[in-house]
Amino acid sequence: MREKLYEKITKEFENYIKDLKTKDVDYIIDRSYETAIKEEMIYCFDPNSRYFSDEQIKILNKSSSPLNELYSDWISNDFSIGDEIRESINEYLFDVLSKIKEKNRER
Repeated sequence: MREKLYEKITKEFENYIKDLKTKDVDYIIDRSYETAIKEEMIYCFDPNSRYFSDEQIKILNKSSSPLNELYSDWISNDFSIGDEIRESINEYLFDVLSKIKEKNRER
């Protein structure tokens, strides 16, 4: 069941990429966010992962285009990838500043 879904969304993504390759550069660039998010979504459905319940997997398996449905939902929700990016930048800067302060103390 999990393998079936993984194969289905992987095939859907491959078809999406194949279609992208027929488009002009501007169109492809405009779709870069969609491409990145869909690719990340695929990783969530690795057949060895048990993050989602069997019931949830069954629901997605019934869809003819589960990856598109998931992406459409992602775009319409209130989540912001910007929050994750800001948190990552904050952690990076905290680490850099900590190293600088430690070096200054050693002098």
